[in-house]
Amino acid sequence: MKLTAMVCPACGAKLEAEEGRKFIFCSSCGVKVNIENENERVIRYVDEAKIRELELEEKKRQEAQEKEEALRRETEKKRVDLKAKIKKRYLVCYAVIALGVVLMLAGYGALLPGLLLIIFGIVGRVLLDDHFGAEMAKMEGRVRCPEYDEKATASEVKAIFENAGFKNVQLFNMKDVILGVFTKEDRVESVTIGGKEPHPRMWYDPNIVVTIRHHGR
Repeated sequence: MKLTAMVCPACGAKLEAEEGRKFIFCSSCGVKVNIENENERVIRYVDEAKIRELELEEKKRQEAQEKEEALRRETEKKRVDLKAKIKKRYLVCYAVIALGVVLMLAGYGALLPGLLLIIFGIVGRVLLDDHFGAEMAKMEGRVRCPEYDEKATASEVKAIFENAGFKNVQLFNMKDVILGVFTKEDRVESVTIGGKEPHPRMWYDPNIVVTIRHHGR
């Protein structure tokens, strides 16, 4: 039986193929080698393990995209529903304020009830802003400035901000401590978010830069 000598294109091992064979497996590395043209000895190997790996990666990528798209649609639906709810509550507040104005214009005896209704409507509007603003911010992935002890070290404050969801927290060593008598090392001097003083009621992009200036050597 005629044998054709060849070299494995994957590992370089010497191979022999029987006449008429369309493919063989390398005895050294195990890859499948397809013999496409015996006369010219043109061969092509198929790394089936690599193919399966690539197929699996593509499948995972598609599944991740589908999950991301489904999450995006769900988030958008929640955002639309929340905006509709906010609009209804705001209309109630405006109606209460309008009723209060009408009562105040009606006459002396209705001044106090009208004023109370106006105050009630304004307070309700402010509370709605705070409540629904927080819900909308969380839905959009924003984070709020956390509270921290003024005696906490810079590394502790950094951990507090990271646990609150901030992803870009930087420490800035002022290098102003000489003896450590008047100024303690690692004591926080200031915290800025996006270059500005943080506001406890504001919601921030989690990727915004948080800079913690602290004393040190």
